[in-house]
Amino acid sequence: MREAMRISVVGTSGSGKSTLARKIAGALDIPFIELDAINWQPGWRDLNTHDPGEFRRRVEVATQAQSWVVDGNYGTAVGAIIRARATHLVWLDYDRRIVMARVIRRSFTRAFTVASFGRERAIASVGKTGFGRAIPSDGRGAHGKVGGFSMRRCSAMVRYRI
Repeated sequence: MREAMRISVVGTSGSGKSTLARKIAGALDIPFIELDAINWQPGWRDLNTHDPGEFRRRVEVATQAQSWVVDGNYGTAVGAIIRARATHLVWLDYDRRIVMARVIRRSFTRAFTVASFGRERAIASVGKTGFGRAIPSDGRGAHGKVGGFSMRRCSAMVRYRI
């Protein structure tokens, strides 16, 4: 029996959270949970604003599985649920130039493509992620918390920075 892995991938918009989380889930053959797909409803109505209780309920249901990979930064809305269940954290911490280039490229791609959750989506390419640096699980070097995660709760955290 494989060890349970519940991985949270966090980072700024355009950092490649969804792309990397999807690749990790595929490589480990575990479910991928896209928080944006749970949050955004038809007509661009977001549960986070219009029905936060339902948003939390859906995330609780989605994260009941033994293993999963989740992407997103909904810290105040569902962060406590994810932090309580995650065993691993991947923090994408890229230079502003890289992130802005990805956001601009993604925005142009989406402007000329029908992009909707649950169907085809235009997603910025991860490209080369640089190098990974493991941060000790006691939080040294990360001031004990990353994105609201107490590093003492996660068994592993990797920070990617270029």
